[in-house]
Amino acid sequence: MRLFSSDDTIGATHRSLYLALFELWNQYHFPELLTINSKKVMQAAKINSRTTYLKHIKCIEKSGYITYSPSNDARVGSKIKLIRFDTVVEQNLNKPSSNNERTVVQNMGALYKPTNKQIINTSKQAEPEDLNEVLIYFKKQQWKQSDGEDFYWYNENQNWKARDGEPINSWQHYAKKWTTKADQKRTHEMKKRLGNLYVNPNKDYSQPL
Repeated sequence: MRLFSSDDTIGATHRSLYLALFELWNQYHFPELLTINSKKVMQAAKINSRTTYLKHIKCIEKSGYITYSPSNDARVGSKIKLIRFDTVVEQNLNKPSSNNERTVVQNMGALYKPTNKQIINTSKQAEPEDLNEVLIYFKKQQWKQSDGEDFYWYNENQNWKARDGEPINSWQHYAKKWTTKADQKRTHEMKKRLGNLYVNPNKDYSQPL
């Protein structure tokens, strides 16, 4: 955040938005690319207007703190890459740097070190935090990532309610049912496509057609 303090283009809303993105990045162990749900980021950053959100995230990108790849598909989240200033300092060994510069990311990481309440509780969550959490869970279960994306965006649009209108108690349990049905559907479609190619080994070919 000390970099922000010397940047005249960065205001309070920029800081709030960047910290919301950084917290997600820290939560998922600093992936190269972070898939985000703009609605959830806006809630975390206390931004009510989507116009304000887009204006400030583009300004942060222009200032060189992130790269932003917006998604035009409502089912797919946007991609964010947060620039690691610690690696920039480490790689530029010939350039003198202050202790303050070297500890920027370390200090921010300590500031957003997850507490016990922030750690994902995979046994009690009614709904996931975002698409990243779902994809991580699907990967751990060795389920198809495409099923994870379909599962997340369908239920996100349904406000995480079951078909009877009742809230989902455990999205992980619901995800297992989803993948089971998806596998059954794929198996049925495959059998249907291959049905005409099936040859009965007991068929008597001496009989006329």
